[in-house]
Amino acid sequence: MASPGVHLKTDSMHSDRALLLVAIIPLAIYCLAHIGSLTSTYTINDDVRQQIYWMQQYRDSSLFQDHLLSDYAKSYVPWGVQFLYWVAASIMEPILFSKVLTAILFIAASSLMYAIVHEVADRRSGLMTLAIFFYFGNSLGSISGGLSRGFVFPLLLAYLYLLLRKKYSEAGLVLLAQSLVNPYLFLIGFFTHILAGFPTIKNRNPTVHYTGTAFFSRPYGNYVLSLIPAAIGLCLLIFRYTVAQSLEIGPVASLADMEGQPEFTALGRYEILPLRPLPYEFVRPFLKYPPFGFFSVLATIIGVVLYCALVIRGANRSMIPAALRRMNTLHYLLAASLVLYMLARIFLLQLFLPERYLEYPLTIVYCIFLGLIGGAVLARIPRIFFCLVLGVLLLCGAGRLHSIAISDYQDQQSLYEFFEQSPTDTLIAGHPEVMDNVMTFARRKVFLSYELSHPWYLQYWSTIKQRTNDFFAAYYGDNPDKIISFCRNNGISYLVVRESDFAEESVYRQGVYFEPFNSLIQTLYQNHRSFALLDTDIFKPVFRYGEYRIISFRTDQ
Repeated sequence: MASPGVHLKTDSMHSDRALLLVAIIPLAIYCLAHIGSLTSTYTINDDVRQQIYWMQQYRDSSLFQDHLLSDYAKSYVPWGVQFLYWVAASIMEPILFSKVLTAILFIAASSLMYAIVHEVADRRSGLMTLAIFFYFGNSLGSISGGLSRGFVFPLLLAYLYLLLRKKYSEAGLVLLAQSLVNPYLFLIGFFTHILAGFPTIKNRNPTVHYTGTAFFSRPYGNYVLSLIPAAIGLCLLIFRYTVAQSLEIGPVASLADMEGQPEFTALGRYEILPLRPLPYEFVRPFLKYPPFGFFSVLATIIGVVLYCALVIRGANRSMIPAALRRMNTLHYLLAASLVLYMLARIFLLQLFLPERYLEYPLTIVYCIFLGLIGGAVLARIPRIFFCLVLGVLLLCGAGRLHSIAISDYQDQQSLYEFFEQSPTDTLIAGHPEVMDNVMTFARRKVFLSYELSHPWYLQYWSTIKQRTNDFFAAYYGDNPDKIISFCRNNGISYLVVRESDFAEESVYRQGVYFEPFNSLIQTLYQNHRSFALLDTDIFKPVFRYGEYRIISFRTDQ
């Protein structure tokens, strides 16, 4: 008979192999899904062009100086995210680090998803939960780019795992980390922590008194200790978004400010109004990043319903209620999320977007519940068949996440190379959608950017709105003198002309640019019909590439 020590050693080896497997699986999924990003400098998450691009000044301090758009981007990226990129900039480019960080966060989130379910159920249920996590587009889609939102899944799951194990003081430290990287993530964790503390406070024995370190080793004392880093995190968050907030961008738009303004609707920059009904938020996690549009959504909904109906019928269900009873932390999470969601609807944009408070917690809850069901129904089958089923699910998950939340911007590479030869203080104008890429890959300042045309900060938006009106009035103008005056008054060195912007079918199709500028462009196009920028005798290009022309307005040329 084997000794207990042999059993302990064997269990430890199995556990180590399982943890290694759980780390390797998401790494492989990430490499397969984002192979395009890993093999091309120009394939990135589109929001890197608004939140990360400016961090290239960590490697070259002359970049993006005295630049309104970059100063604005810097003002809303959390301090913790900025610090990570600042540290990493000593060894690699920020855009490359955004891809490395995506892999790290995705592996962490996937491993923690497995660890939570393994803690309350068994290994098979944990692996099933892991596989199901990959079917939610938000699993990698929200993490892609290494942005602030990329920390939500890993740090929320880390917090829940520690809370599940009643490691309150460590959970408090995670809350502190959350406050440094994502404000709405911290609010979800903080409210959950407050709710989770009530049973601990209620169940303490008031007749027993502990002194010294013994007090903090007990659940009640450990919870009290956890409130210290949580309170520090709350103070940091308040300071960051009140006292330390840039005055130049102005206050956040209120509901009264947004009503009647097209930039806040589906035709505008970001669809905020009308607010979605609450029932929609419960299905939103299934609808994020559908690879085949409506058919993906339909297949997902039908698949989930059939999955639940079929497996519950034949599952060993005795494990599920027991596991869910241990997962009472999910009750606190959902309650906190619902409260914050309602508050965010009332104080619209003051607490950011309401849906953010539900889509992440609901994704976690759905994954855990479906994983427990899957693990229960597959508990009886031989290991080899379980591995086969798991392998098929993982391959399908890799296909589901293929190229999710990344785009290839290599087609404008010649533009980037041209502008990289210009001085670092060069200011470039052009269609805002083109300027996003020029700013990111050529590392030069631009007059306007689509990604940074945010309407929710009133003073900043007032400036951007005026700039956009002025730019399109010049871009679609017929008076050369006004174009020259526009460029010189704004210190613009180069103007990029994209010929397709002047094609009738392009201008009159729905959504040539977001409202209210779409209507402005169509009016300008109809009024002029001849455009000075297309006259090469007046505006001779200094560089041509495909449909792009670069016109110089530098005074030293």
